[in-house]
Amino acid sequence: MVTFIDRDKVRRKRDYGRCYRKAGFKVIGETKGGLLALGIELADMPEPDQPIGAQRALSFMPFTDMPSSVYSIFSLGGQRG
Repeated sequence: MVTFIDRDKVRRKRDYGRCYRKAGFKVIGETKGGLLALGIELADMPEPDQPIGAQRALSFMPFTDMPSSVYSIFSLGGQRG
C-alpha cells in the first residue's frame, strides 16, 4: 500500500507522515512533483480490528432462507410488481 504526502499542504513538522511511520510505513521516495511517498508491504500490515465503541454486526439472513415474497423484491432489484 502506498500513500503520498504533499508537504506544502500540511503543517510544518519534524518528520512528515509520522502517524504513517508509527503504523509501519517506510519512506520509499519522492514523486517528480515533490510528494513524499510512503509505503508498507501487505505482509507488514497489522491485522484488522474493530474500532472502539463500534456497533456489532447485524445478523445476516442468506437469500436461501428468506421468504419468497422478500426474495422476489431483491431479485427484481427492489422493483415490485
